[in-house]
Amino acid sequence: MDTLALMLGMGAFFAALIASRRMKERAFSQLNDTQKLAVLDSFSSRGSLQLIPLAVLVVIYLGVSQFMPDANTLVTTVFWLGLLLFGGISIGLNTRRLLGLDLPRSYTHSWLLGRAIMLGGVLAMMAGLYVSAVR
Repeated sequence: MDTLALMLGMGAFFAALIASRRMKERAFSQLNDTQKLAVLDSFSSRGSLQLIPLAVLVVIYLGVSQFMPDANTLVTTVFWLGLLLFGGISIGLNTRRLLGLDLPRSYTHSWLLGRAIMLGGVLAMMAGLYVSAVR
């Protein structure tokens, strides 16, 4: 196991997490009170519902990995691809919802850039996990 690749991947993930969060907070602070309320109201009901597909994916992964230990690499790859698909769909739905709120373009662009940075961090972490597992 190559711990350097794993540490670099995790470091990139956490750096992306922090950078994405700061971007989101900075963009949110530039909205007026009505726009902030619209954003919060729009996403408040989705928080717990969005976790259901993620929980189902994790339960399926854990169940299948117990019954198919010989195919651990395949099961893990499918799981990570499922997570990426879930993230992509989630970002797409959230972007469509944000565009429907008629917010300033600067906020929407900052939000999208933050999501892109976060996706890059996840991909870096996945690459680090892959490299560490292969070596």
